[in-house]
Amino acid sequence: MEKADQPIKSSKSILKKWLKQRLIVEKLNNPVGYLLLCFVALVVSYIFGTQGLRTGLIFFAGVILLPTLALSLFHLPFGINLLVLSFFIIIPLKKFIPGIHWELAIDLLAGTLLLGLIVQKVPLKLGRIGPVSFILGVWILYTCLLFLNPFLPKSDFLFFAFRELSVILLLYFLLSRSIQQLQLLQNLTISIILISFLCACYGLYQHFFGLLPHEYRWLYGEESNYALLFDTGKLRVCSILHDPSVFGILMSIISLFWYVLIVEGKMELKQKVLLALATIPMLCAMVFSGTRTALIIIPVGIFFHTFLTLRKRSIVAAGTVGTIGIIFLFLIPSSELKQRIRPTLKGVKAN
Repeated sequence: MEKADQPIKSSKSILKKWLKQRLIVEKLNNPVGYLLLCFVALVVSYIFGTQGLRTGLIFFAGVILLPTLALSLFHLPFGINLLVLSFFIIIPLKKFIPGIHWELAIDLLAGTLLLGLIVQKVPLKLGRIGPVSFILGVWILYTCLLFLNPFLPKSDFLFFAFRELSVILLLYFLLSRSIQQLQLLQNLTISIILISFLCACYGLYQHFFGLLPHEYRWLYGEESNYALLFDTGKLRVCSILHDPSVFGILMSIISLFWYVLIVEGKMELKQKVLLALATIPMLCAMVFSGTRTALIIIPVGIFFHTFLTLRKRSIVAAGTVGTIGIIFLFLIPSSELKQRIRPTLKGVKAN
């Protein structure tokens, strides 16, 4: 029996080595990979042609989702970058194909990353509880107690809000436990910055050229969407995000981050000039979002950075930005940007 089992074990090991060589080492860059990809393309094309766009996109998303989940399970940096990217991809999918809970893909990916931490035996260091982890633990306990409050109206909004915040907290713990190299954090930061810049460019496209047909269908599909995006007859752009307020605050935070990089970063002058020029479309998109909070974040953030550092270059940078802002508000003729900023200034004076 043992001699009969030896050929079976040797054939399994040979097949395992062959699959590893074709799929992992060569990354499907071989005749087997070409045939496999052609087969998948034919199946996806057939489903698109016979079942329609909606079913085809769902099947195509499933074809992509399964391999990415498998890769995320054993390669946490890839999974973390994919999780951050999915926050920006899910909302356009909801606008293009409504009626499907695309958020479940984020939950599934987050659970896969958590399972990957357990499989790879990443040390959790439970004996050391930092201040941030302690505050988050208190917040989780408080939120769980809210569900036991008999006077609190139970609704789906509370559940979905708790689910979204739970995913964000899970992302924090995943990042704090799995990031072992500075290069991974740098790549993740660069990815967020590039995606935010593309969001700003598309927000400007929405303002000057209007929405796409499926976005108009999403806009007029619910009264709440129309009331959210239109203010005094003007469109508040939200780019690929769901809420103009979230989009405006994202633009202001990334602009502040770029401001700190320009002032404190060790870069060449050309890089700083390019970074400053790239900040302009983000600031314009922030203004067109019509978010008052985002407009207040910029001067407050610059003030705190200057106050905390108290260095010559930070004071000069803050003075330069303040001077440019004053010139824009008072000396340049009336423009649509100024009309969007004036209500915020009037609201601050009234308060």
